Amino acid sequence: MSLPYLNLREMEQAAAGVLPPAAFAYYTGGANDEHTLRENREGYARLKLRPRMLVDVSHIDTSTTVLGLPLAFPVGVAPCALHGLVHPDAEVATARAAASLGSLMTLSTMSHRTIEDVSDAAGGQFWFQLYLYKDREVSRALVQRAEAAGARALVLTVDAPVLGRREAIIRTPVHIEPGTVLPNIGPACRAASIWTTSSISTRCSTPPLPGTTSAGCAVSPGCRLSSRGCSPPRTLPSPCSTAATSGRATTAGGNSTPP
Repeated sequence: MSLPYLNLREMEQAAAGVLPPAAFAYYTGGANDEHTLRENREGYARLKLRPRMLVDVSHIDTSTTVLGLPLAFPVGVAPCALHGLVHPDAEVATARAAASLGSLMTLSTMSHRTIEDVSDAAGGQFWFQLYLYKDREVSRALVQRAEAAGARALVLTVDAPVLGRREAIIRTPVHIEPGTVLPNIGPACRAASIWTTSSISTRCSTPPLPGTTSAGCAVSPGCRLSSRGCSPPRTLPSPCSTAATSGRATTAGGNSTPP
């Protein structure tokens, strides 16, 4: 199916015309003065592709391997919450799309669809993003569910102790409608589902404990750990340093607040 867009900028402009303002602000906005958001865009712009001249390019292979997982398409889908705001199939639709290209999706804890549903749609080829709950047993149960569903890695959000001030969401708050079930956020937080997403994150997650992984829950050898929200290596705080020296971690910075 051909799309009527020539690039991602045109796709984003089209989305602005069809999405509810609150949903569009949620997906496109950053925290505070949005320095991190701009730096992310500028960082990609600084990347250069070096062409290879006078070589046979009749067969081009874009496949790669990430944390031991082979990918046919070298671009993955980062964790983002509440896909149900924009599509009736929510995260299942995203997982199907990523799988169809041989790519990889990272499922957000704050998703509309279950870990198990997304695993089925992704053919078992997905990662799972995890917040650290005040109730460590909730974290442990989510880790076990993700592993049982076939998640190949955990993406641990470590920058959520203080939430950034997202002005676009302050102007047009994202509220989860009463009766909406967020199946992966833990039973104690589901009762909070009519609050804003920031309220759920604040009440239900805590910073990691220094020197531990996955909130003190053991991670099996088959499930790798990646930390999301770390500083550059020279300024890594203790939890990130612990993960980064395990030989199982990568860092993936992004917006300075969780969803």
